Amino acid sequence: MVRYVQILIVAIVLPIYCTALACGSAQIRIVNARVAQAPPVVDMNAGYLELDNGTSSPVTLTQVSSVDFSRIEIHRSIIENGMARMTPAGPVTIAAGSNMVFEPGGYHLMLFQAARPLHAGDQVRLTFQFANGTTINANAIIKKLSD
Repeated sequence: MVRYVQILIVAIVLPIYCTALACGSAQIRIVNARVAQAPPVVDMNAGYLELDNGTSSPVTLTQVSSVDFSRIEIHRSIIENGMARMTPAGPVTIAAGSNMVFEPGGYHLMLFQAARPLHAGDQVRLTFQFANGTTINANAIIKKLSD
């Protein structure tokens, strides 16, 4: 009887547990997160990464935060009247089964006022928040602009 109860508990709890953690199946991943090392007189850094949506539904990234910066905004570089400029992009949606690359000249993160001096090789913790309630923490490495 005890064995039967154990099997029943595993049969009920495991699917719930796996759904909550994605259990090695489709998931949202942050890949190759890095932050450009800013010159000492500049109080902004740029962040780059690949956001991989391995799920069967679109996901919307609504916010990125970090204890290492006073605020982070999602930006996009655009060409307007022959001039390149950056503009806040707000929330971005990544289609099911696809990815979005945050890179120089396109979508990127603007990280304002670092809480501490950041040098090449240091790491910062970024928290990505999605409209569906998912939160993902990822470490980003500080890299020299030439890397």
